[in-house]
Amino acid sequence: MAVDLSRVCKQVYLVTGKGVWVLPRLHGGSLPFDMLFSRFIRSAIPRNVSKIYLRSLIYNRTNLDMYGLTPNHDVLSCHPTVNDDLIGRIAVGSIIVKPSLKSITETGAVFMDGTSVNADVIAYCTGFTIGFPFLAPGIVNVLDNDVDLYKYMFPPHLKGTLAVLGCIQPLGAINPVAELQARWAMKIFKKEKSLPTQQLMVRDINAKKEIMGMIFVKSRRHTIQVDYVRYCDEIANLIDVRPKFVELLFKDPRLFISVIFGPTTPPQYRLRGTHSWFGARNVILHCWKNTKYPTETRILSSKPNFFFLSHFGFLVIFSLLISYIVFLFI
Repeated sequence: MAVDLSRVCKQVYLVTGKGVWVLPRLHGGSLPFDMLFSRFIRSAIPRNVSKIYLRSLIYNRTNLDMYGLTPNHDVLSCHPTVNDDLIGRIAVGSIIVKPSLKSITETGAVFMDGTSVNADVIAYCTGFTIGFPFLAPGIVNVLDNDVDLYKYMFPPHLKGTLAVLGCIQPLGAINPVAELQARWAMKIFKKEKSLPTQQLMVRDINAKKEIMGMIFVKSRRHTIQVDYVRYCDEIANLIDVRPKFVELLFKDPRLFISVIFGPTTPPQYRLRGTHSWFGARNVILHCWKNTKYPTETRILSSKPNFFFLSHFGFLVIFSLLISYIVFLFI
């Protein structure tokens, strides 16, 4: 919002009390950033190692201290800001970063550092309040954005007669997650699958809240966070559409490598089970090619030769593959 406004406003002030981690949309300037977070990286690489990598990636690109954005929380402890233009707009002065608000005056605002500015408009970007005003009280309990839903979907006391879809905040696309939720909900409604007892559902809800509290900064924003890959696999496992990794390893090694080390795309949950799709394998194998196709609109007569790098990359991937196989069987 600040970036967009800075293109048409005389001056924009960005107020942040906690600071923010700024991630680029494109990794290495080419591929979408979330495509690099494969199932292998999400599940096999320790979270602390991922934090070190992300911090180095961010600071190699931008010195957040210089732009007043350095957060007071660890990376991955809060949702990052994914934007390629924010740093540039701050650098040219279109956006000025300020600390938390101290007070509002008739003509502007006073900040915690004692400085003040005149402002025509103040936009409160404080997030959303989760609620279900169209439902009778007590059907879905919400307290300070804390929602009691089994797997973020089912009120445990209703025994599978109501499902809430999309009440999640994944670090990734929400549409594929909501699709898996819809597939599971339909199986519950059609009695093809059943929910556990209310006691077990409540226990699962509390366990997820406890894990959430250990990972994220305590905030009204962090009540419905899910890890994209782990949550998708969790729901897919409940409806028997999660890929069988060991089976793929021996029957289709090429597809196995794409599923483990490539982007976790929706077709991976169409390889088997109900409503499987014959074209899923082809889409998964050509994911990288399909991503590059829309932008390769100028045909180059010659391309750089990365023969050595490609073979070195193969050796790295092969080593990681062996490590992951050991991880699976252990």
